[in-house]
Amino acid sequence: MPGGLRSTDPNAPLPRAAEGVLIGAISDDPSAPIVEIGLSRDFQADRDGRLYLTVNRSNYNDARGSFTARIRRERDFGPTRRNTDAARNRDQNSIEEEGDDIFGAPTRPARTRPRGGGTGTGTGNTNDPFGTTQNNDREPRELTVEVPGNSQGTDSGLDMRAGDRVTISATGTIVAGQRAGSVSPNGRQGGASSILGNPRYPFPAAGAGALLGVLRTTDGQQSQPFLVGAQLTFTPQSDGRLYLLINDDNYSDNSGAFAVRIRIN
Repeated sequence: MPGGLRSTDPNAPLPRAAEGVLIGAISDDPSAPIVEIGLSRDFQADRDGRLYLTVNRSNYNDARGSFTARIRRERDFGPTRRNTDAARNRDQNSIEEEGDDIFGAPTRPARTRPRGGGTGTGTGNTNDPFGTTQNNDREPRELTVEVPGNSQGTDSGLDMRAGDRVTISATGTIVAGQRAGSVSPNGRQGGASSILGNPRYPFPAAGAGALLGVLRTTDGQQSQPFLVGAQLTFTPQSDGRLYLLINDDNYSDNSGAFAVRIRIN
């Protein structure tokens, strides 16, 4: 089944996810993050490109059978998107977009994602369709996400691996309630709660409105919240997806957003 087995495969593209679980990646870039899909998953694409699907295994020689996957996308039909689509140089190997009804399109043979092991040579492990077995030479990844002032967990869309060097920088201000007022990503400075801490906050030692991070592993476990503030560089000790949130105990009167830039080396 698409949810995978109870066992794991340490050499699979997602070593901590269930063996055989349905996974995907966008584009031919071997450094693109791998998405664990399983039985169902909603996610926002972090790049343009074709979506490739496979199962989470390190060896496919004895694999058989198939999954049926239904994919639904939501598109922005505003003028900005239309102008961008008209100007974009399309990949000559891509499927032309006849319309948004992707299920009414003619059936075409599925294209296979290039296998390069992240080296660009095309000589990687042929049993690894995502080219992820060797990841020592992964190219840096970088994106910017918006974290609303009332966020209790914004998905960054980035899957991190143990040993990555991660740099996060945040700008902007939010209103963290009437008492705290407008604050930077470092949170409210001064006041009893910022000095003594507030046990009701996800990160009690930081002030109201501070930017926090959480790593959620593929088995559903998550780390303790950690302070990001205006800037943080760290190395994850385990694989996981980065989520960003605001340090507060009442989000109903918060507003504004931080612009958060994330770079993974």
